[in-house]
Amino acid sequence: MEVLIIHGSPRKGQHTDKALEAFMLHAEDIQHHVYLYDDKIEYCKGCLYCGKKGICFIDDDMKKLYDLFESVDKIVFGTPMYFNSVSSAAKVMIDRTQVYWSRKYEMGAGITVKKEKKGAFILTAGVKHDEESIVAATKVAEIFFKAINCTYDVEIILDHIDKNPMTSEDSRLLGISEKGSRFFS
Repeated sequence: MEVLIIHGSPRKGQHTDKALEAFMLHAEDIQHHVYLYDDKIEYCKGCLYCGKKGICFIDDDMKKLYDLFESVDKIVFGTPMYFNSVSSAAKVMIDRTQVYWSRKYEMGAGITVKKEKKGAFILTAGVKHDEESIVAATKVAEIFFKAINCTYDVEIILDHIDKNPMTSEDSRLLGISEKGSRFFS
């Protein structure tokens, strides 16, 4: 089994990465880590090329992700919440999955990512949020998973971490690790 871990935070080693690390603690799968802020992924141009040809014309690091979306068994996607949504780098990556929507609906090709997979979404937020304020981020994650033929299996929301930063002994990390253990069993 192979798993893709998408790091959507610009700050390595901080809350989102700590949560991802805890979630992956018991995973024995082959792991592919992608740090979106390190990769060169251009934004979707809205050119409609993918609706005519079924591929994106942009030659960048997104090609690596397209290959991984096709081959992995599980995807773990972590991002901080910015303005009630995912980080900008995460949104750029998600927008580039437009190619799958275009194949399915504009070209009539049906689901083009044939391999079904399970997905986990981890959202970190500095301030306290209610359910209404996180719905945009979780909806974006849901649609992303749907575009790449991935079941939205686990959702972890960590908020109020500016006032309550996570430490290595944090009980929240233990809870995340337990959810990861179940996800990978």
